Amino acid sequence: MSSWTGDLTYGLGLATGLAIGPFFGLVSALRRARTFHPVGDVFLGEVRVDPAARKGDQILAQRLEGDVLVRLSDALSKEGPGKYDVLGCALRFGRGLRAIEGDQDLLFATIRRPWTMPFAPFFTKVDDYLANDYFAVSPFETWEHERAYFRIHPELFDGATYEVFSPNRASRRERVIRKAGAGDLVFELEIANGPWGPFRPLARISITDVLPIDPPDLAFDPFSNGAGIMPSGFVHAMRRGAYAASRFTRKLIRGNEEDAVIPSPPRALHLSEPNHYSQVEELKKAS
Repeated sequence: MSSWTGDLTYGLGLATGLAIGPFFGLVSALRRARTFHPVGDVFLGEVRVDPAARKGDQILAQRLEGDVLVRLSDALSKEGPGKYDVLGCALRFGRGLRAIEGDQDLLFATIRRPWTMPFAPFFTKVDDYLANDYFAVSPFETWEHERAYFRIHPELFDGATYEVFSPNRASRRERVIRKAGAGDLVFELEIANGPWGPFRPLARISITDVLPIDPPDLAFDPFSNGAGIMPSGFVHAMRRGAYAASRFTRKLIRGNEEDAVIPSPPRALHLSEPNHYSQVEELKKAS
């Protein structure tokens, strides 16, 4: 894509986002939660370069190494999985509840391409976080790649296949905790040159801790790009405009609530601790 067409595409996306942003801000303020992905399960983990990563990808993977914050969620529901929905996986390479300079945020969903969004709820296994692949949907640029697409693939070392769980958030969280605590789970971060792949290994994410609650002030920004992964294209530009307009509208409606002091982050429970799942439930009730 030439420079002028790229600028035009970005400008159109930004304008579209600014136009629809107030609607999302209104919905968010009235709902008293995010418009999309209002409630989630939050985990902490570690990122390591995948030994199988290509030499040309390893420099990018090395910049992502270290701590990571992982949030898994439903796109629409506040009450747990419904019959049809889309799941999201948000990553912050860094552990802060708010991004600081040098952090990198990446947002994924069980949507492969923007035009597949209407069909995604029918193909998403909503009652199991680990039974789906998550896509970053739109393209990125990196310091090493002119165009890159990313995917999260949950890898279960015990060879487990998809299991049907009771439709509630606790059972999905429990499975992640149990698999991660037993060392049977890694989230594989993969990269490709095009939206349909083939995807190749980049980095491996191991879950080490779980937060008992989803902090209401936790917010991800796809334009927080401290590791050099930069959003590009119409959809990302639209998202930037929509986020800005949504935040502005929500602040107008809710006023000083938006300026409330951020509470201390809840205590994270390390999954190597004995009886970690029962302790998580106790902390959740006490929070």
